[in-house]
Amino acid sequence: MRNFYLLVTLTIIFLTVPSCDVLPDKPEGSDSFSWELILEQPSSVPIGLQIWQYADFYSDGTFVLSKEYLYSSTDTETFQYTDSGNVIRIHSMYGKDWVGTMPSGAIRVGEKVQFQEEGAGSGYFALKYLGN
Repeated sequence: MRNFYLLVTLTIIFLTVPSCDVLPDKPEGSDSFSWELILEQPSSVPIGLQIWQYADFYSDGTFVLSKEYLYSSTDTETFQYTDSGNVIRIHSMYGKDWVGTMPSGAIRVGEKVQFQEEGAGSGYFALKYLGN
């Protein structure tokens, strides 16, 4: 009888413990550069950008926005980008092109780069470099 109660107790504990999804670390030498999305004045940012937390620039020319949820998967949305020298242009993200200028030297972890709407637009957002 004691074993039965032990089995029932362990079963209940096992069924009530919440599961935890752990995102794997990026492998060493990954072809992406990770950034945190900083929205200092959300009113000047397109509504579509306001839900995202992180951004990655991949060497194949894709720019991926992502949001991690506590108990589920990660949502992503992908755009194209090009770079020339220290200028990065993200193409057709929420109907506009966005331009950011990197420092002339190498960017360091923790530094921010501001992206502005190309042309006469007044919207902007910043990305804080997290490393690769």
